[in-house]
Amino acid sequence: GLGFSEERARELIGSRFLANPGFAVSVGGRQITFNDIPDLLSTEEVEVEGYGKVRILHIDTKKADKTTKQHGIAYWVQNRAVGQCKWSRSDYERILDGRTSEAKRFTFIVQADFLNKHNAVLEDWSGFHEDSEPWKKTRETVQDRIRQTIFESGKCDREAKRRAVIERIGTTV
Repeated sequence: GLGFSEERARELIGSRFLANPGFAVSVGGRQITFNDIPDLLSTEEVEVEGYGKVRILHIDTKKADKTTKQHGIAYWVQNRAVGQCKWSRSDYERILDGRTSEAKRFTFIVQADFLNKHNAVLEDWSGFHEDSEPWKKTRETVQDRIRQTIFESGKCDREAKRRAVIERIGTTV
């Protein structure tokens, strides 16, 4: 064995596979849930004007993986994943502006149940109807909120680094 505690195992596995709601993993007979990931930074509700609220869960895996496979935005509608958990081209353009090191750290899970009512989901659940108004509006609202979240978390990191430097060399700068 690798000598992980059960908690650590739950945390590691959870941060890898929770972005797919169809994937249930149990450790020691207990199913892994979001509560097993202390890195789950935040969960918030955001209003998509004219349609309803989406819930955005923000997971920071801290140690950026070498691959962005499990990172990006996962959309769930009625507890079912729509498409893959990834950064789309539109996300790169609107959110990331090439800040891929940040992209490698974050997973966002967006629960947008109302998109089902509006027939925005493709029949095979591989994605959304690109010309669907509710989807376009939802995607833009979500992307703007996520861009803000990433920016704020970067600001905290920068502030922490600055404080560390000042503590190390004093205020002689």
